[in-house]
Amino acid sequence: MAPMYYRNANAALLVFDITQYHSFAAIKTWVKELKRNVEEPLVLCVVGNKTDLESSREVNREEAYHYSKSIGGTYYETSALQDQGIEEVFLNVSKGLICLSQESLHTSSLRVYDSENISSTNPRGVVEITPLSALDASPLTEAEAARGFCC
Repeated sequence: MAPMYYRNANAALLVFDITQYHSFAAIKTWVKELKRNVEEPLVLCVVGNKTDLESSREVNREEAYHYSKSIGGTYYETSALQDQGIEEVFLNVSKGLICLSQESLHTSSLRVYDSENISSTNPRGVVEITPLSALDASPLTEAEAARGFCC
């Protein structure tokens, strides 16, 4: 049943606990599952959480980094407890989504699920976002200025 929740995904955050190696091994299974069930390109971001417990680390930073590169993703480390690195993760994923929207050959639009937009005609609250490449010249110029960060 899980594939129906991520079949039309545009991005995936694969979070593991740096103090539990089995959680890192589990994300490898999720990546296979995503690649098997998601047809469009994905922004993949591997996130090692709990850096506040560095002394109990079981997952080597370099191993996680190299794995994320091997799947075409990025790697970040965070501490939810200390609110460190989380903003960078979401900023990176957002920039990656902007890049996907500009590659109109691969992605016609991004889908956003907004609980405030749920209705009888839209039970999942889907909001379609027009790709930046389809916008007129002035918004595109602003996007092109930001493009240097991600594409």
